[in-house]
Amino acid sequence: MKRPKKPATEWWKETLAHIDETWKKKKGRSYPFTGQDLKLLKLLRNCFTAQEVLALWDCYLRASPFWGQKTGFLIAGLFAERSVLLDDLNFKKLTAKYEAEFGMREAKEVGTELFPR
Repeated sequence: MKRPKKPATEWWKETLAHIDETWKKKKGRSYPFTGQDLKLLKLLRNCFTAQEVLALWDCYLRASPFWGQKTGFLIAGLFAERSVLLDDLNFKKLTAKYEAEFGMREAKEVGTELFPR
């Protein structure tokens, strides 16, 4: 039996808009998105909810780790530092904030996209 195709979600628009908006506040210009950035966001999205990705981005910009400064606070740096950022005290608060703001539009079971039946 074929697995039904999931409908397209709006998380891309919200995530890209949020990254661009926060980047403008920090750097004064729009984020220079590339195909690699979108690929890394998709990989992050396979492991985290859309709200958690937004919270990780905020923690990454706020934390100012050495790696972030070295990479210019790009999505590649966020991807590399994701495991460290999960320990950030603000991560859960920010995730709850975005869940309340955007709502829980998708219920994601861990591993369903990574390990389809």
